[in-house]
Amino acid sequence: MRSGSRLTATVRGNRMQLEKVDEPGAEWDAFVEATPGGALGHAAAWASILREAYGLAPHYLAARDASGALAGVLPLVGFRTLRGRRELVSLPFLDTGGVLAVDIAAERGLLEGAQQVARELGAKVRNQTRKAAQSGLEPALAGTARDRVADFFAPFAVNMRDLGSPAHARRFYEVAARVFGDRLSIHLALLGDRSVGGLVAIDFAGTVTVPWASTLRAERARCPNNLIYWEAIRWAIARRARWFDFGRSPRESGTHRFKLGWGATEREL
Repeated sequence: MRSGSRLTATVRGNRMQLEKVDEPGAEWDAFVEATPGGALGHAAAWASILREAYGLAPHYLAARDASGALAGVLPLVGFRTLRGRRELVSLPFLDTGGVLAVDIAAERGLLEGAQQVARELGAKVRNQTRKAAQSGLEPALAGTARDRVADFFAPFAVNMRDLGSPAHARRFYEVAARVFGDRLSIHLALLGDRSVGGLVAIDFAGTVTVPWASTLRAERARCPNNLIYWEAIRWAIARRARWFDFGRSPRESGTHRFKLGWGATEREL
């Protein structure tokens, strides 16, 4: 069982060691099978099944007692409901799941840990978006998309060069901005009068899609990606788009995890 970060919870004086489990395995399953109430929904296999089949992010929690032995487990995945709310669920598509623990201290510790995870998931994107403004970045407010092509293209071309990937000519984006008109928007992250990144968003058939986005690697600590995507989402809402398409990313890549952090759901291409 491979664990990630650790949490702590204190229940009536009992300090539980909680773990975020990246890959539940044999130890997890042995505990489930030996504990009254263990059921199919608690099986370790669902973490990889739901991640690989539907792109759902597992947030499995385990509680350990003072000796380090497992005292409880809680399988959770991030799930977007039919009403569009992002929730932690245990476990979607199955009739069983929830907390499995040997005592009330472990049970309450796991429930407290789940609340911590829920708070962290909601706060991370908001914090990084605020950080962009606090670090001196501002969105471009003046000009049309056609006016912003040069400032989008400069950092984009640098990144494509560094990646060894051919980029469209600047003229391509200039023509696209002219032909799509107000259906195309370019959102920039500005540091003073210098662009450190931008994206192209196009509104078509009820969906705002981001086919091209890039920020300067040297400025990533300022969170320019959060700023430009936030502005693009605001623009999509203002245009009454039904969907926002973050664009494609290799599975498990940094961009893939970044987009999932906004609550995106995956669709195989």
